[in-house]
Amino acid sequence: DWLDKIEVEVAKARDHYAHCLDKPANRPEKKTRSIARKRITHRVKEVLARADLKNIPMETKEARVIAREEVLHMIGEEERARLLDQMNKAFIKREQDKEVMRISVETAKREAQARATVYAVS
Repeated sequence: DWLDKIEVEVAKARDHYAHCLDKPANRPEKKTRSIARKRITHRVKEVLARADLKNIPMETKEARVIAREEVLHMIGEEERARLLDQMNKAFIKREQDKEVMRISVETAKREAQARATVYAVS
């Protein structure tokens, strides 16, 4: 259930970044486009370097397309990691809250038992 939600959110994040790169509608989307373009520009250099290592002739335009897909994939993976971390933190908090509640219930039972024993004796 959680993993399905995470996959949906990852797809939404990738679609949002793709939309921002293609047709930004407002100022925050233009800022997102600017950040993504910087990442793509840095990634183009890496793609061209990999192509040179493999002796594959590649033009910058082709490298830019590949870099764009890689950056979108990286953004999706970063979103997945963020959501998994958020899910784990929520799980830990729930477990801690359960433990605190269990301890408080046990303490209340012991105190009630002690009071009942005191009143029964007197």
